[in-house]
This record gives sequence, C-alpha cells and structure tokens, in this order.
Amino acid sequence: MAAALDLSEDILAIVKDITRFDGSHIGFAGSKSENYEAAEKLWAACSTADLAAVAASHSNPATRCYALEGLYNRTKEGEKAAMDWLRTLKDGFRSDQTTVTTMSGCCMGNETVSDASDYYFQQLDM
Repeated sequence: MAAALDLSEDILAIVKDITRFDGSHIGFAGSKSENYEAAEKLWAACSTADLAAVAASHSNPATRCYALEGLYNRTKEGEKAAMDWLRTLKDGFRSDQTTVTTMSGCCMGNETVSDASDYYFQQLDM
C-alpha cells in the first residue's frame, strides 16, 4: 500500500467510507449510492497516476475497483496514459482473488476482484 500512502489527505478522505463496488444506479429507485458518489469524487480529484496508485495498492478492494473504473472511463475518453496504466495493472487485477461486495441494480453479491474487473478489460479487448 506504499503508493496509496503518498496520496493527498483529500483523496484518502474521499475513499475512506467506500464499502462496496456499486454500479451507477442501484436499488428499486435506480439512484446513485454513496459509494458511487464517492467514486465520482475520486475520479474528479485524482490524476491518472493517482488513480493507478489507488488501483494498484489501496487496501479496500472496492476502492481499487473504482479506481480501475476511473482509468477505464478516461481510456474511453481517449486518454492514452490511462490505457497504458490499464495494461500495466491488467495482470494484477486478473489474478486478484480478493472478495469484493458488489451491487448492480437490485442485486447484491460477492465476487472476486478479478471477476468484478473483467468487464473493463473485455471492453478494451485486453
């Protein structure tokens, strides 16, 4: 977690309460969760290198997944550096068997970080 320790106190404060890796809209009403709102703040506050550091080394698997999603979003917007970081991080995520609690729509479950992150790598043909 050494890289995460180098992050600003502001960024660490944003991610401290993330408890689950949620989709953009959850529950019966399809609203944003507090977890997803924290992720949006994380994406806005972080440089691409910061997101990569969080994705690589944060102790919370949901936070790592959100950082990966932020890199994916930047890649889809055409940012080459984000794609380079995804290539660097791919093997670590693909082999990460840590359990993360997820919420998609009304469905909550547990899956591995590897499974939770697979969508992003598949979408980029990686």
